[in-house]
This record gives sequence, C-alpha cells and structure tokens, in this order.
Amino acid sequence: MKYLLLLACLFISASLLPTPANADTDQSAEIEAFKISGIVAEWFEPEENSRLEFNKNISTELMTKSDIGGSNWKAEYFGTTGTNWTEIRCGAPWEQEYTPAISNLSPIPDAISSIKLSISAKRTDNNSLNAIRLEVSETPDMNGSTVTVIENPDVNAAPQHYTLVIPEPKTNMFYRIGFDCQTTLNYKNEGWLAVTSLTFYRTPSPVPTISAVNDANGSPDHIEIISESGDLHLIVHEYDVDNNFYREITGPTAGPAPSRSAPQYSDSWTNKVASANETYSLDFPSEQGHYIYIRAKTVDGESHSPETATIFTSAGIETGVDSPTSDSIDQTAVYFDIQGRIVSAPSIPGIYLRRQNNHTTKIIIR
Repeated sequence: MKYLLLLACLFISASLLPTPANADTDQSAEIEAFKISGIVAEWFEPEENSRLEFNKNISTELMTKSDIGGSNWKAEYFGTTGTNWTEIRCGAPWEQEYTPAISNLSPIPDAISSIKLSISAKRTDNNSLNAIRLEVSETPDMNGSTVTVIENPDVNAAPQHYTLVIPEPKTNMFYRIGFDCQTTLNYKNEGWLAVTSLTFYRTPSPVPTISAVNDANGSPDHIEIISESGDLHLIVHEYDVDNNFYREITGPTAGPAPSRSAPQYSDSWTNKVASANETYSLDFPSEQGHYIYIRAKTVDGESHSPETATIFTSAGIETGVDSPTSDSIDQTAVYFDIQGRIVSAPSIPGIYLRRQNNHTTKIIIR
C-alpha cells in the first residue's frame, strides 16, 4: 500500500509540473490558418528613408508584398542586409531603444487560437532574448489589448519553436508580436536573432462552412461545403420562380423533379455526404429564377451541431439564413431583393425573400 501511495503521489506531482516555455503545445486539434515566413523577398521597404540614420542596415518599416491571412503585415526595426537570407533579424545595437515587432494592418477574419514562432540565434555568446510579447486587440493601436508573454526564452543556434496561446480567440482582431532583444556588438549591422516564420492556427469551426467559388473570370462557378469538426450532413432543396418546391437535390429522399412538397425532417435528421475536412461540391440551380435552400450540420458520433443554412439563386447570389432549428423568436420581418439587399416592405412587382422567426420564404409581388 505504501508503494501504491508513493507512486500515486509521484504521478500527481508530475502532472502538475509546468510545461517548458519553448515546448510545442498539442496543436492536433487546431488548423493552420496561414504562415508568414522571414524570407526577405516577401518584404519591401515602402519609403527610401525607412532606415535608421545611424544604422542603415536596420529598417524602421517593412511591408509584405501581398495579403497574408486577410491582411498585409508590417515588420519594424529588423535587419535585412543579406541578399539570400531566409529570415529577418533583430538585436543589432543602436543609439535608442526600439522594440522589433511584427503586426497586421487589417483585422484578421479567422479567430486565431495560437501562434507558433520559429527563431534561432546567429551566435550564442552574450546574446539574450528578454521576452517575446504578444498583444491582441480589436484596434490597431492595441488599446485594451490582452497580452501573452514568454519571459527569458532560451535561444541557441538551433531553431527554437515557441507557441503563444490566445485564451479567447475572436474574429477580426489585430496582433502584434514584439521581441525584447538585448543588443550585442557582434553582428553589429545585422542583428543576432533570426525570425524564420510565424504560423497562425485556429480552432476548427463547430459548424460547416458554405462558400461560393468563382471561376477564373470572377463569375460564380459552384458551391463548396466543408465540415472541420466531424462528418458533413446535408439537405439541399430546390424551389422554382413561384416559390414552389421543385425537388430534393441532396437528402434522405432525394429524387427527380418535380416533387409535390418539401419533405419534413426532425431535428435529428442525418444525411452524410462527406467525412471531416472533405470538400463537398454543389452546382448552382440550372433553371433561370430557381434557388436552392442548403441546410448543413456537423455530426460527430452522437453529437449534432446547430444547423447552418443559406440560399443561393441561379445567378450565384447568396442570401444568408439563420438556423431553422434556432429557438430564438423575432416577429419582425426583414425583406431582401433577389440580389440579397435589404429592402423595405416590398410593393413594387418582383421577387423578394422574407426572413421572419428565423425562417426565410420567397414572395412574389405581381
């Protein structure tokens, strides 16, 4: 019994030990959203005078040449003197104190849950990284930001990977990753700390994602649906220009047109069309004036996600629809034209969509 108690105590104590700062966290449940590398060819200096007067090798501002993850990015106070570098560098001495940092210029649409940094030291003698600091805010000036800090991370010549975890991921946020580097006379003109890449992760969406895909000319081509957290289950109904049910394209009773009425299903309906992370493609209605009503949900074992639903017209125009299984009640009717634009209560002849009590119906004014 004594030995059993001792083993139990050792097991509990070990489980409470802190994880090393540079240890990779388990990101198997996360999805890579996008990655920024430190290759110099991906950055440019927006102005000729964007280098420090007393150290022409240090850039006060670098910009990415293209959109990455929904935004262009800015890197401040990094060295870029190399012609074939695979990183940007910081930690060179200068007359004033600056904090090298990388930040986005526009809000990021994804809800970022963690950021993995790859860094290494070009020399290991007398170099020190005091801290890596992540700020997350709804505004680019970082007002009211939440802060994550890794204090005194160990850096050596081998690549090191540090993960900054964001406790409450949100969409449309700004991020700023700062490096509190001690400067050194070694590598005076370049900086001793190399930043190779930043990889941004997000948690899988709990409900399927429905999106229209354009062809090379920018015209609507088809619809793609994907479920990241479990199997994709789908029901797709087609309606004609007079709002009559036409056929069930995808579903438990899918069949040829025309059908008399739309089948009714309980909240626990299932119709698997794809496994997790497999893309399911769907065509737009081929008949002029027809539209399709898509109902999608994720099923993981016995767990069913809330439904996500939307309507696509034959012209490839999407009008979002709230989940038909929602318990919320809103007696106010909202009207859309066939292009998906909100309009007042319609009186001019035409085709409209009316959303009320979390249901969308098509109405015709003659």
